[in-house]
Amino acid sequence: MISIKSLCYESVNIGEKMNIKYFNETDTLLIILNKNEVFETKDLNENVLYETDRNNQLVSITIEHAKKFTQVDSFSFQKVINKELAIAA
Repeated sequence: MISIKSLCYESVNIGEKMNIKYFNETDTLLIILNKNEVFETKDLNENVLYETDRNNQLVSITIEHAKKFTQVDSFSFQKVINKELAIAA
């Protein structure tokens, strides 16, 4: 469990490609899914933006007023591996 309530800025790197950042001053959550070059930014609604690359693949998600829509003060990350697939591989 990672708590970011009291920090001004916290960045959690998950592997080489995915990155989660929370900006306390602006209450903004940024989830970067990969390092692809952003081609277009689109509004999902007035609080959520998402960015895509030239192939229309999702690159990042930005959530404004994050505390209103998420439990950003504490979250967990769990990688689940299907044992049956691992044995077959």
